[in-house]
Amino acid sequence: MGSGLATKSFALLCFLFLCGTSSLQADRHSLYYIYTALSKPVELPGIHEFTAMGLLDDRQIDYYNSKDKRKIPTQHWMKEKMQEDYWEKGTQSRKSKEQWFNVNVHILMDCMRQKNNSALPTKRKWDKVPILNQYTKGYLEKECVDWLNKFREYGDEELRNGSPPDVHVFAKKSTNDKTKLKLTCLATGFYPKDIMLKIRKYRSSLPEDEVESTGVRPNHDGTFQLRKSVDIKEDEKAEYDCFVSHSTLKEPIIEKWDGKCKDCNEGSFMVIGIVIGAVAVAAVVLGICAYLYKTKRIGFPGGNYSNGHEQKASNGGSYHKSDGIATFKVFIPVEDRIHHAGMDGLLRSCVVAVLLTRPSQWMI
Repeated sequence: MGSGLATKSFALLCFLFLCGTSSLQADRHSLYYIYTALSKPVELPGIHEFTAMGLLDDRQIDYYNSKDKRKIPTQHWMKEKMQEDYWEKGTQSRKSKEQWFNVNVHILMDCMRQKNNSALPTKRKWDKVPILNQYTKGYLEKECVDWLNKFREYGDEELRNGSPPDVHVFAKKSTNDKTKLKLTCLATGFYPKDIMLKIRKYRSSLPEDEVESTGVRPNHDGTFQLRKSVDIKEDEKAEYDCFVSHSTLKEPIIEKWDGKCKDCNEGSFMVIGIVIGAVAVAAVVLGICAYLYKTKRIGFPGGNYSNGHEQKASNGGSYHKSDGIATFKVFIPVEDRIHHAGMDGLLRSCVVAVLLTRPSQWMI
């Protein structure tokens, strides 16, 4: 949420349960349950007063919100393996947590307004309920881990089949400094979430404090992406590459930068395009005028010119000469057709104006 919402006493409370297992082989798995409560509704699509979701190894497996009030599966294997009563009980559990959060989010807001240790009374109150502490401890250490192992078993095939990253290296003009380029390494489409990405110069990794990172972000298909960038000189001649290591790879990917800038020549290409377009339009206009003249739709006026007088042409048009410049107007009948070079088009209300610097020369 932005700072503007925060200044409007807009409170956000996130509550997280984490269950995890690990082994000597560093084969780590996780099961998260994330609960988010807002102090009041927001008129934004997809944002609800209360939401809850489960994440197994960084992939969403179920979802609940205060509008639909149903716990639903978000993985096909969860829908197939878990019975209907699991989802019914889960829905009731989510509704209870929604009520709990609606109360406690306002309590938390009051606590945050206080400058003293106002949270201590709440802590002491909870500490005096040993049953609650025992339940929470048992849930995290036993029940939660059991669910993690069960879900891992159900989704083993899909979760085991990881996705390797696609790696790209490119440079564009820097938005911060026009004299520099922004060199970017992009790894996308990978799963699991954990990945190592380094920008290297002459095979030596750049310090992380010199590199801008987006952090690992989710893609729409359940995979992830990571982008890191660094500003370099526009005429940089050093050898840069992107070094990526991931659990799905037998060996790291090393993608070298080709030394090119993707958008440095866009202005030149635009000018060239405009020039080519102008020449093409001029050629078309010249061709039309030449054709009209050839078919006697327009023609040179005969005889002498009288300065400042308009004379009628033989084709129904007119011309006017003043100060050595003659202007010709040729009117084509509405229903005239052109049959030329395979073209059959109907000209409607066409007016052609031709300027002459001298009676014997045409100019477009």
